[in-house]
Amino acid sequence: MKRLEIMKRAGSRCEWCGTDARAESTRRGGTPGLQIHHGFYGKSVEPWEYEDNTLYCLCDDCHEKAETARRAVYAELARIHPKHHRDVQLLLRQVQSVVKEGEASLSRANVQRVDQSDDDVIYL
Repeated sequence: MKRLEIMKRAGSRCEWCGTDARAESTRRGGTPGLQIHHGFYGKSVEPWEYEDNTLYCLCDDCHEKAETARRAVYAELARIHPKHHRDVQLLLRQVQSVVKEGEASLSRANVQRVDQSDDDVIYL
C-alpha cells in the first residue's frame, strides 16, 4: 500500500517537525497521528497513482499547516493571469532545484517578510 511505503520512507516520523509516530501512538492511546499529505490533487487520479515525490508523511498538526499553506499558494497563483502560469511553473522548478540541492540558504537579510503567522514565515 502506497501510504505504508511513504510512512516507511519517513521512518514513521513527521517529515516537517520530526514527531515520532510510535511515541505519538502511545501518547494518544494507539492512534498514530500521521497522515499522508498530497502536494496536489489531480482530477480522476487515484491515491496510489501519485508520484512518491509529491507525497509527504506529516503529523496531524503539520498536515493542517501544510493544507493551509497549499491554500495560500493556490490563492497567490489565482492572482496571476493564466497566461503567466508557465513562467511561474519555471520559477517554481528553479526553487525546487535550489531546495533539492540543499542550497536553501537564502540570506534572510536580503528577503522581504510577507507573513508573520506563528512559526510559519513566508519570505520573498
